[in-house]
Amino acid sequence: MGGKAGAVGVLKMNKDGIAWRSKGGQGVSVVGSELIEAQWLAISTIYQIRLKTKNGKTFKFDGFTDQDEAFLKTFFKDNFSIEIEDTTLSTKGWNWGEFKVKDSSLSFYVADEKTFDIPLSEVSQAGVTSAKSNEVALEFHQDDTTGDTVESLVKMKLFFPKDESTNGNAAKEQLQKFLSRVLAKADVDSTGKGLLGFKEVPILTPRGRYEIEMYTSFMKMHGKTYEYKIKYSSIVRLFQLPKPDGRHQMFVVSLEPPIRQGHVAFPHIVMQLSETEEIELKINVPKELENDTRIKQIQSSLGTGTKPLSDLVPRVFKTLTGKHVTVPKTFKSKEGGAAIKCLLKSYEGYLFPLERSFFFVHKPPTHIRFDEITSVDFQRVSNDNANKTFDLGINLNNGTQIQFKSLIRDEYSPLFKFFTKKKIRIENLQEGGVAGLPEPEMIVSDNESEGSGSNNAPTEKKKRASRATAKDVRQRVRQAMNKEQIESDESDQDFGFNAENPEEEDVNINSDDEVNSAETRKEPPAKEKEKEKEKEKEKPDLSKKRKRDGE
Repeated sequence: MGGKAGAVGVLKMNKDGIAWRSKGGQGVSVVGSELIEAQWLAISTIYQIRLKTKNGKTFKFDGFTDQDEAFLKTFFKDNFSIEIEDTTLSTKGWNWGEFKVKDSSLSFYVADEKTFDIPLSEVSQAGVTSAKSNEVALEFHQDDTTGDTVESLVKMKLFFPKDESTNGNAAKEQLQKFLSRVLAKADVDSTGKGLLGFKEVPILTPRGRYEIEMYTSFMKMHGKTYEYKIKYSSIVRLFQLPKPDGRHQMFVVSLEPPIRQGHVAFPHIVMQLSETEEIELKINVPKELENDTRIKQIQSSLGTGTKPLSDLVPRVFKTLTGKHVTVPKTFKSKEGGAAIKCLLKSYEGYLFPLERSFFFVHKPPTHIRFDEITSVDFQRVSNDNANKTFDLGINLNNGTQIQFKSLIRDEYSPLFKFFTKKKIRIENLQEGGVAGLPEPEMIVSDNESEGSGSNNAPTEKKKRASRATAKDVRQRVRQAMNKEQIESDESDQDFGFNAENPEEEDVNINSDDEVNSAETRKEPPAKEKEKEKEKEKEKPDLSKKRKRDGE
């Protein structure tokens, strides 16, 4: 996107028109039937195409190469019946020439060649520097969403030389004619007052109380320390999120680029609006804006009498910026609310599942579009009632993960159904739910478990499980013992063991469920043979006794 609001994005064209969208979501669309003029010109080492519409707006798109010229000319002629004109900018560097006010732009020509042009909507102040001089000063809107290193035009002075033959009267007339034409087209803050304003609005990010003034093309925020001037073209989204306390609405203004306090950027302005506080707004309508469509819409929406602040602010922002206000619709938490309480990093806040995105408020305000998400991951989730909370990881296309912690266990089922409905892939999903879990309806919440039994239910379950485990161990031990008994009986017959009396086997199950059998305490076979020989020696020799008896 060329011009002052330069940003990188993607340009798409078809027979109906042209659409451009930046990486941050800011978009511009031009209907083909509204085009009246197209120009092709070289800017430094790249090329730019300028489009002008019936309502006087000018759109600039640059970043093209010389090879794109033929394609664009053919495309515009076939689809929009527009001939793209080749335009050459003057590079003479002269500081004198002729200014022309055409439609809604101010162009400077040198030797009949255009040098530059300025959209008159960017002019905030215009006037003669002094009564005696022939000099006009033009001041331009300063957008506080631009970065500290971005250079922008602040002020320009134009000098109208005197004509000696007419004693300078012609120059004065020319100056006044020029000034009146500029003031008629410019967004000039001549009185210093906006259309309407809100006093002492509590803002959570950036924190403080600010007075907000609304103008036709920009807004001002006046705080105790900081002041901001934000063009409506820098506002990309509006959100109205109900706070679970039932008394406040959080109104979020998303910016691209963000406002800054030093090196700290604030891409979202989060207001906290009371539902009980009612105010009466009065709108200041200049004569030149009496027939403006937006002004009439605001007047009709304001009506008469007082209205809640949480209702007035979104209406005014929607009308002046032309942006849709996003509100929660289908998601309902376990308690019937639109948000889930959780932690982002170490900050407590609320996660709002919306129709096309997630929004966490308020610190740090974080917006996650569904098209940025590859999958989600339920963490620390199980059917064990000992876990009262779980974590949610959202995996993004860029390979990073945003982790929301300490979500109440009861919120698993609503989130599971929401992800399924929105066709968002769940990373650890298995048949029947998340790995290790049954279907969401089968999960017993803490409240249900407390209502169905005593508070010691989880402890009793653990005790029963422990007793069942000990019983299984003893059963396996007995099976091992029987197997060892059979093997020992077969081997003990060789060593003269009395296999007919199995009770002689010494079996002991100690407290550690270890098995000690008599087989492990048998003496080695060699020692048993030596004892048998000694016994044989101790026995009397009966053959000799028989011989003596015979004699």
